[in-house]
Amino acid sequence: MRYDRQVIGYHACRREIADRLLDGDPFHPSRNDWDWLGSGVYFWEFGHQRAHDWAQQWPRLQGQPFAVVGAILQLGNCLDLLDTDHTRRLTAFAQQHVARGTVIPENVGPKRLGDCFLINGFCERMEVTSPYDTVRGLFQEGAPVAAGSEIRLENHIQIVVRRPEAIIGLFRPRAFTAWAPELASNPSAGQAEAHG
Repeated sequence: MRYDRQVIGYHACRREIADRLLDGDPFHPSRNDWDWLGSGVYFWEFGHQRAHDWAQQWPRLQGQPFAVVGAILQLGNCLDLLDTDHTRRLTAFAQQHVARGTVIPENVGPKRLGDCFLINGFCERMEVTSPYDTVRGLFQEGAPVAAGSEIRLENHIQIVVRRPEAIIGLFRPRAFTAWAPELASNPSAGQAEAHG
């Protein structure tokens, strides 16, 4: 299914990388075997706060200046895991693997080895006939907002861009990143400016 709509995505990274991306350098796709939506460039859909929070928590960014880059994304041919047509097709693909005796890796905590294996395999199978530009999925994360609630504090939708052409353009969000050098040492000043 081709999605002609565009969405805003947010990508967090080291500040120096963000500056290079905004100057025209290409993104380097994530290719870890635990990436829950498979290989590609990860964005939080309309989730600038979640991108910012993730950057603060991610061990590889600890103690380093980071930035949140905004992007206009064209979903295009999207493997949308919020649509049952797509999840049924992915289920059938997984069942074919099981029927052939293929061992699907297990998801272990935050490392989504099995999900990554299935999504990459499914996308690779479709590469010749109908290659996917993006993958989109809902991730329920964090503590419940109230006792017994299924709503989680850090729920988010992520988009993985598999083809660079799906990234229409980039921008500097006014909030969440102290872009000016004088603000880099005083993040609270950047917050006040962005929200004032």
